[in-house]
Amino acid sequence: MSGGAQQDVMSIASDEAVMAAVCARDDDRAFAELVTRWRTRLQQTCYRLTGNHADAEDAVQEAFTRAFMSRDQFRGQASFATWFWRIAVNVAHDVRRRSVRQKELSGTAGHSVSQPDNAQERAVSAERRGQVLEALEQLTETQRTVVVLRHYEQLKFREISEVLGVPEGTVASRMADALNRLSQLLKPE
Repeated sequence: MSGGAQQDVMSIASDEAVMAAVCARDDDRAFAELVTRWRTRLQQTCYRLTGNHADAEDAVQEAFTRAFMSRDQFRGQASFATWFWRIAVNVAHDVRRRSVRQKELSGTAGHSVSQPDNAQERAVSAERRGQVLEALEQLTETQRTVVVLRHYEQLKFREISEVLGVPEGTVASRMADALNRLSQLLKPE
């Protein structure tokens, strides 16, 4: 099969099938297909989890690197999305922690939330968007993760439970706590 024909087949295959090709043949073209499919979505999620574009880009690069390096751990028992989200969320948390530590050490712990590049988000009121992002920054890491995966990525509680490796009830509890905290933070003065 020619390279172009193989690429056409890959572009219509499921994420699981593409990842199976990556695992079976160390197929970097198949992995490039996954990168193409997931990059934008992952950038948006990492931005919401880390709070700024530079950290988000670092997290995206590291998540894809870790996924490729860990490809032998993908067994197909969970969906590719669940497996990959788990990697990406852990990486985003690591990157955020490193960034916070660096800012604390350099004396610049407070950081502003930069404006996203996404056209859909630009359409939302800049003032309200800033308030929501600042409120997200004030949530605990676990609360912020649940909110981002549920409300921005539209994952179901069951899927979030699988990604985070916690019971579904814990996800629901974290969501309730997060929404309660957000409502307090976003109350009009």
